[in-house]
Amino acid sequence: MTTLEPGTVDLDAVRDKLDAYKALDAQIKVLTETKATLRTDIELALGDNEIGKLDGHTVVTWKHNAKTRRFNKKALEKARPEIVEEYTELVDGNRVFKVIE
Repeated sequence: MTTLEPGTVDLDAVRDKLDAYKALDAQIKVLTETKATLRTDIELALGDNEIGKLDGHTVVTWKHNAKTRRFNKKALEKARPEIVEEYTELVDGNRVFKVIE
């Protein structure tokens, strides 16, 4: 039996699941690229228009959302860095799942 470093597990028991995951991931990548290309073509056909119809029925809309307010942290950091420092806390990052090819 191979000794693994701490925090490491042997995934031999789920090898088939990992292979299936990789295959699906590749398919999703191709589908996502195809979808993006098709969307671009449809957006180009819409031009500046907001509604697209087929046979008299609305099938696509492409409208702007309502304007929103966003906090400009960079401007505050420049104007009042001490406030930013006082109210900034360090938190754990998200756990990232990554399959290595």
